[in-house]
Formats: sequence, C-alpha cells, structure tokens
Amino acid sequence: MDQQEQAFLSAALGVHDERLQRRLLVGFHLIRDCCRIADDPSWVPRVRVAKEALDQALWYGTFAPVDLEIAALSDLLRALDSDKPERPAVYSALSAYTIALYRENNFSAAVATLDVLDRLWTPECRVRDRLEAAYYQGLLLVQGRYSRDASSYASILLALRARAANELEFIALAGVVHLNRTLLSGNLPLAIREGEKRLRQLRHHPSARAEGTLINSIAAVHGRAGRPSDALRTANRLLDDRYPPHVRFGALNIVGTAFIDLGELDAARAACEMMLLAPNSGLRRLAALGLMDIHARRMERHGFERIYRYLADQPLSVEVRIYFCQASGRGWAKLGDVSRARAAFDEAYQIARECGLGYEIFETEELIDKLPDPSQFAQAGGIAPEIAARVTALRDERAEEIAACLS
Repeated sequence: MDQQEQAFLSAALGVHDERLQRRLLVGFHLIRDCCRIADDPSWVPRVRVAKEALDQALWYGTFAPVDLEIAALSDLLRALDSDKPERPAVYSALSAYTIALYRENNFSAAVATLDVLDRLWTPECRVRDRLEAAYYQGLLLVQGRYSRDASSYASILLALRARAANELEFIALAGVVHLNRTLLSGNLPLAIREGEKRLRQLRHHPSARAEGTLINSIAAVHGRAGRPSDALRTANRLLDDRYPPHVRFGALNIVGTAFIDLGELDAARAACEMMLLAPNSGLRRLAALGLMDIHARRMERHGFERIYRYLADQPLSVEVRIYFCQASGRGWAKLGDVSRARAAFDEAYQIARECGLGYEIFETEELIDKLPDPSQFAQAGGIAPEIAARVTALRDERAEEIAACLS
C-alpha cells in the first residue's frame, strides 16, 4: 500500500464514527484503483469490492439520497469500471469526488485524493478539471493551515494557471481563496473591504459561483461582527436560483443565525429546517447546530441535549467545532449548568489557540467572562423556591389590581 492509499485509509478510519468510516471505505477501494492507473496503465480493474461496499452503505442508510458524495462515487465507479478506463474520465470523476469530500468536511481524505490527482494528471486530461483541483487545494491549504506560506501563494498560482488556460472564472475563484485567508486572520474590516473589491472586479471575469461565495463571506463577516441586520440583508441576495445549491443553503445558515441573534426564533427555525434539505451532511449538521441553539434559548432541555449528543461525535471543521462548543456552552449556561458551560468554552478556547484564530480566541474569552459564578447558583438553589413562593403569594393577593393595570 503506497503513501496516498495509506493517507486515505487513515482518514477513513480516523473519524470515530462507523457510518462515516463506511462512507470513506467505499472511496478507499476506488482510490486504490486510481493509484494503480497512475502507476501502471495495464492494471486489471478491481471495482467490485467498492460496488459491494457502496451497496452495503446504501442498505445501512449511511448515504442520504440527496448526498453529493453518493453521486460522485457513482460517477467514479462508472469511470473505473472498464478494462481500459479513460484517464480524462477518471481524473474528472476523482476531481468531483474530492469536491464532495471537501464539502463534507472530510479534509484529510480530500488532501489524499488531491495527491492522487497530481499523479493521475496527463496533458490529455481536461485543463478545467485540473483548475478545479487547484482551487480546492488552495481552500484546503487555507482551511487546514498546512502551511501559511503555501496558502499565501495558492491564490497567485491558481490565477496564473487560469490566465494561461483562458479560464476566467478561476481568476475570480483565486480571489475567493485569498479572501478565505483574510477571513481566517480575524481582520473583519479588511475582509469586508477585500470582499467588496473582489465583487467589483467580477465585471472583468464574471462568475455566479465566485459572486455567490464572496457575498456569502461578506454576510458571514457582518454576522461575526455583531451586525445581524446587515448579515440578513446581504445573505438575502443569495436566495436566488441562479446561485449554486451549496451557496443558497450556506446563505440560509447565515439567515438562521442572524434571526437567532435578533430573537426571531420562529423565523430562525424555518431557515434551519430548510437547511435539512441541503445536499451535503456538513450543511445539515449546521442546521442541527442552529436548532440546538434555538432549543437552548427556549429552555427546551430535552431537544437541546438530543442534538448535542448527535453533534458531539460528528466530524466538524475547525470553525464549526468552535461554534459548536460556544453554542453548547451558551446552552448549558442558559439551562443553569455552569460547570459544563465552562468546559465547553474551555474546549473552544483551546482549539482556537492551537489553530491561531485570534477572533475566536477573543470571542470565547468574552463568553467565559460572562459566565455567572457557580457558587451563586448553589446559593440561589437554597433560597430561590422560598422567595418565589412569597412573590407569587403577594401577586395573588392583589390579582384584581394587577388585572386592571393590564386591561
């Protein structure tokens, strides 16, 4: 087993979730065959095991019918299922599978497939497929902080390749990669200025995909900066069929979060429930996270704990994991469990420190500072029922006068 196969297998077996391991193991069998094509064009196809694994995963309900990943795996199976598979078709199908892995937040597995794509490439493959791979490689370099120097050059190299191939959309997408890097630096005013500048530049190389992603990023910055009305106004522009589904559902996530911040919990719930129809599980997990937050704010402990247990073992990106810890901490605090709230905030802080995310560090510190003293809850537990009964009795004594005031 070579290094790329081992890397993908490690990703497949390292998620601590049997269902997700079953998903990735389907891809692992196909990755092995892609490696053989790269090394030996006279290989004998061995996709039967992958077909059986895919059938088993479908039977277990591991995939949802709308999942991007199942469509990508099916295309990859078809491309490989031949005595002499066409390398361009295999390269294109593997590129689509890499994109599906990225959108499912399986970043380690996506990195392994990108390594295989590098080995598979020959001039007969479509240039556009190679640019897609380069775009997602840049996003992964930024998202995973594999190398700050490498991520700083990723957008430049993508733009140069795109200009040489006369693929203008990828020049715009190179700007998306650079904006992602700015966002992760935590400099929110700079991120908004850069996003608006890159939107203006789209008149030179129009792209609905790049436009939607840039607007989504700007809306997300407004939300993080405590401007939910601006986030709503910006994200509302994306609820249009001309944008790709992942952009529209991403906008719904921002809309739901903004409504939560504004206290419009019914509207927030509607947005989160719409997100449950998203074509990838990463966005559906964000929907669950929003619903968990709504349950906490409504003091619905059973609903909060049920979603909390589901999300605790799910594979989440760094930013989503931090947000999950913050949301669960706020929920536990709202429900009166200060010690669990503090533990959740501490986990969020630790992740942010390890990844060098300055904004998330400050945000989590502020949440920790707002936590009440646990001893106050303990003291209140002894005296609160007695005082509550007394206040209620006082109110009942003057119920008629109070009713007159309310009429």
